[in-house]
Amino acid sequence: MAFCSNCGNRVEDGVRMCPSCGVRVAGPPLAAASSVLAFDWGQFLSDLAMKPALAFKLLRQANLWWFPLAVLLTVGLFWGIGILIDTPGLAGGFKARLFFSRLMIPFLYVLFEVAALKVASGWFKGSGSDFRSLLNNVAVSWVAFLPYAILGLIPSTVTDLIFLILSLVLHLWLLIGLLKEEEGLEMTPALLVGAIPMLFLIVLFILQTGRFGIFV
Repeated sequence: MAFCSNCGNRVEDGVRMCPSCGVRVAGPPLAAASSVLAFDWGQFLSDLAMKPALAFKLLRQANLWWFPLAVLLTVGLFWGIGILIDTPGLAGGFKARLFFSRLMIPFLYVLFEVAALKVASGWFKGSGSDFRSLLNNVAVSWVAFLPYAILGLIPSTVTDLIFLILSLVLHLWLLIGLLKEEEGLEMTPALLVGAIPMLFLIVLFILQTGRFGIFV
């Protein structure tokens, strides 16, 4: 069973034209896709930006279990390299600990984020999707932080703040799509639920460091 990339409706296997909107369904059904080359990455990234709920559905159907891990590892890797660049002159062992702490932050925060989303979604009587599915999809939504992590290699406080805000907004947009797809929430409750762990993280960061972005 595939899904139309235009309207999101189900399309039976072997059907090449969506019965709802008439848009041609390209390629073999994603349920049969067992390799990276068989997956339409261009369509996935387009859907992720414009129709995140559909993108999560298609990725789950393709069963690319390694993709969420790759996203988190890539974000953590660039954050780790960035901290090494921003902290010259430190002892090797201390720099190594800083690097690995940054590498692990995405994995640890995703666990917290999933738990927070599950609890907050329960307040709005969400459908209660299984933990594994929600965990994988939240990890995929961290693709929003890739530009911010990569640009962290360039030491610029203003650029850091701008791209952090943009990444947070995009991440929230992906979480809204995720919560609508997995938890069956409407836009307003999905927005509130998605914002809760992010607001908590920002407040915690300010309390711990006394600064945020350019506010040193």
